[in-house]
Order: sequence, then structure tokens, then C-alpha cells
Amino acid sequence: RLVGSEMCIRDRIGNRHGDSWIYIPGHGRFTYDEVENYVNSGKVIETYDSATNTYTYKWNGNKK
Repeated sequence: RLVGSEMCIRDRIGNRHGDSWIYIPGHGRFTYDEVENYVNSGKVIETYDSATNTYTYKWNGNKK
């Protein structure tokens, strides 16, 4: 899950889509706050790959 401030996330992890939003395939781009709210509510699933230091996001079914 996203923890800390948006600045912390940006400082540690690069975002190939830009530094002010996150792209969720099939749904478009969202701010860090929007994604954090979606993750916390269960609408979006966050996965972390420690080998590549990469977070990925996918929509959890039809919960939009």
C-alpha cells in the first residue's frame, strides 16, 4: 500500500508515466492521492516487485 506522502513515493520510486500521476491500465491516469484512496478501499490492487523496485496497479474487478 501507499504509505507516507506523495513526495516520499516519488523520491524512492521512478514513475515512467510522469511524476504527478499513476497510470492504471484500462482506466487511465490518476493522482497519487486518488490511487492511495482506491488501494485503501480495495478498488485497486497494488503489487510490489522488490527485484525491480516497481509497484504495479490493477483495477479489482468492476469496483470502479
